[in-house]
Amino acid sequence: MAHAKRAEYQDSHIPGAIFVDWEHDIVDVGHPTPYQVASPDAFAARAAELGINDDDLLAPYDDYYRNLASPLASCYQLHGADARRPGVGLPAGPGQGRACGAGRAARG
Repeated sequence: MAHAKRAEYQDSHIPGAIFVDWEHDIVDVGHPTPYQVASPDAFAARAAELGINDDDLLAPYDDYYRNLASPLASCYQLHGADARRPGVGLPAGPGQGRACGAGRAARG
């Protein structure tokens, strides 16, 4: 699987975006089959650590050929979150002439 692109996120991301590492943040890292979605309790705990709250609307995006945003939305939906899949034909995020931020997103 491709690297998580944390450095690219640090350089430029949609304002308010939270970095989620598909390989570590939402999966059961102890499962013998790679990339299995974490249990509901583990998933909720990690989401809280990332700063994702129950009342947040999630709109995942990625810059990896848009391959990860939709499965990420599905994982959050699986565990009851309000997550939207990215629209077909919509820009993937930064680099599309829209406002971008740098560093960790401020949440409040």
